[in-house]
Amino acid sequence: GLFPIVSDIEGNREWIRHDENGLLFTVGDSEMLGEMIKRAVKDFDLRKKAIGMNFDLIREKALWEDNMALVEKEFEALAAKK
Repeated sequence: GLFPIVSDIEGNREWIRHDENGLLFTVGDSEMLGEMIKRAVKDFDLRKKAIGMNFDLIREKALWEDNMALVEKEFEALAAKK
């Protein structure tokens, strides 16, 4: 339920779409980070929208049990090839 404000790096862009489900700031730019924090505090609608989007994203991409089941299937497929 927290609102993400993260550095604009490739790994974070995989999860966060700026102005949709969080905010990105340029690495090392503390002024921009401050502006993003202020914006997040003021923009209730953005925060509310992000909560739903991020819960859906986590369910889709980051549930441990689901991911481990996929990894297990891949290992089984590799083992079957030998």
